[in-house]
Amino acid sequence: MTFRRNPSVGAIRRAGIDAALEESEARYRALFEQSPIGVFAFDRSLRLTDCNLAFVLLLDSTYDRLIGLDLRGLRDATLAPFFDRVLQGEPAYYEGPYRATTSERTVAIALRLSPLRDAEEEVTGGLGLVEDITARKAAQQALARSEANFRALIENAPDAIGVYRGGGTHLYVNPKLAQYLGYSRDEMKALRVRDLIHEADHALFEDRNRRRELGETLPPAEYRLVHKDGRVVSAEIISMPMQFDGGPAVLAMIRDLTERRQIQLQLLQSDRLASVGMLAAGIAHEINNPLAYVMANLDVLARRLLPEMLTLADDDAGRARVGRVAEIVEQARDGADRMRRIVRDVKTFARGDDDTREPLEVQTVLDAALQLVSHDLRDRARVVRDFAPVPRVLASESRLGQVFLNLLVNALQALSPRENGAEHEVRVRISSQDADTVLVEIGATGDGIAADVLPRVFDPFFTTKPVGVGTGLGLFVCQGIVTSLGGTLSIRSQEGRGTTVSVRLPAMTESSFSSSEPPSSLTGALRRSRVLLVDDEVSLCRALTAALQGEHDVVAVNSGEAALATLETDKAFDVILCDVMMPGITGMDVWTRAVAAHPELEPRFVFTTGGAFSSEATAFLEKGKTYLEKPFDMPRLRSLLRRRARS
Repeated sequence: MTFRRNPSVGAIRRAGIDAALEESEARYRALFEQSPIGVFAFDRSLRLTDCNLAFVLLLDSTYDRLIGLDLRGLRDATLAPFFDRVLQGEPAYYEGPYRATTSERTVAIALRLSPLRDAEEEVTGGLGLVEDITARKAAQQALARSEANFRALIENAPDAIGVYRGGGTHLYVNPKLAQYLGYSRDEMKALRVRDLIHEADHALFEDRNRRRELGETLPPAEYRLVHKDGRVVSAEIISMPMQFDGGPAVLAMIRDLTERRQIQLQLLQSDRLASVGMLAAGIAHEINNPLAYVMANLDVLARRLLPEMLTLADDDAGRARVGRVAEIVEQARDGADRMRRIVRDVKTFARGDDDTREPLEVQTVLDAALQLVSHDLRDRARVVRDFAPVPRVLASESRLGQVFLNLLVNALQALSPRENGAEHEVRVRISSQDADTVLVEIGATGDGIAADVLPRVFDPFFTTKPVGVGTGLGLFVCQGIVTSLGGTLSIRSQEGRGTTVSVRLPAMTESSFSSSEPPSSLTGALRRSRVLLVDDEVSLCRALTAALQGEHDVVAVNSGEAALATLETDKAFDVILCDVMMPGITGMDVWTRAVAAHPELEPRFVFTTGGAFSSEATAFLEKGKTYLEKPFDMPRLRSLLRRRARS
């Protein structure tokens, strides 16, 4: 029998440990070699003893060039202090650029160094983990540039922009937002967003916050915001969710609606004035035609029939009756003339879109405005006029009239009840401070304007009037009109005593201006002229024929067709007094056809209009045509016919 010696327990244990160690080293080596991060080792003499493939690729080098590399002699000495720290037993970290020694590559790296120790805890070298962060750095730099560009864009944006979280304080405020609401940026960040919103819109703000948190996409909304000085401004706000400083927030872009409101109101006003202007011109045309023959008939009564009746009266009683009739006729003429002026004034103020500038007598325009408010003035205040002779101004009659009318209405609305029966005064003064300036002052007694309110009276939409009484645009629009005319508008006020508004306008420098019918001397032989009267109003033709036949031979026709037929057979007329607007063939058509066939007739035309409300008629008359507005100023009409008879 043979005996086999069994291995000892110790040998078996050592074999197991060796196997485990080999397995551990194999795992470590596999991890070392396959790691996506560069790994390298070095000894106490700072010789590189090992590295993995990722490290080789990171430096764009080879094993042969790297193994044994003296780390003290690297081309880039940036890492030397970190290696020394490791040999002293401390870990080290470096992040930044590195220029390789064994290649031409420069990379951005993140390097972690740890000391290696033996069994006695002595430092034998070090281990390095290095990662290529070039792409990350480039991305960070691009992000930083993008953020800088974005911040510059937001900081200089023309719109107000803020970032807030919920209903709390602002996280960010751009300069425009702080300026818009009158705060500093630090003050804005100390305020709750809700505090900047008018209380009437708090419910809207809360509702939109709730809907946004539920993920709803919201359209822009209009808010009333409270300025630091207490006034309310209208704004359109676009808000959207975003991430800011690591948390959810809301980006709000605020756009002032003041300019848009102004444009909308101006368009609305323009549309209304255009409609009123068309209506006024149409009504004027319908009123002026019958008013013209009423005035012409009254003129016949006053100038011819009543004097004849007076010569026929055979006793004092008869002459007294004729005198009484003459008084009644004169009152009727005065009333008809007042109607004529009222219609003219309504047309003037209805033409809101008319910016045609012409030499104007300021007093004439101001008198027209006073006439329109005379009914209200009569019962509320005494009007004190102080009109000095002043030069004419170059302005649009309708726009200047709009200014005066608005200022007079403001004066009326500012009148408060007087105690002890004292009477209010509305003071209207025209003067010339110097040869270059015409000054119009409109003032009224009353409570005056508070000192803290006075600087804001020209702000658009600012008003102290009750809701529904004022829009806050009257003085703003007036100031714009006066400024466009080269003038200035200012206000002085004293609480308890009243307010005065001053309008300064540049005076005309020209000494005279030509007109379509310049005055001429009436010297020379007087002869009866022949007048062709063309008007579709039969009653007007009869009245004018009766009024003019004492000095002129009048042929009246009632249509454009009849006028053309008459001129074909008889062209010996000194004046062709032709209505512009007639059914069928208009006065414009008569002029076009007659002048085309007989050019010598052109200077004989004088047109009449009861309110040329079509753009075609307006353009026609503005081309240097001589025209008279109905109802006629009979002395002016007679003077014109006499001049034509002598020409």
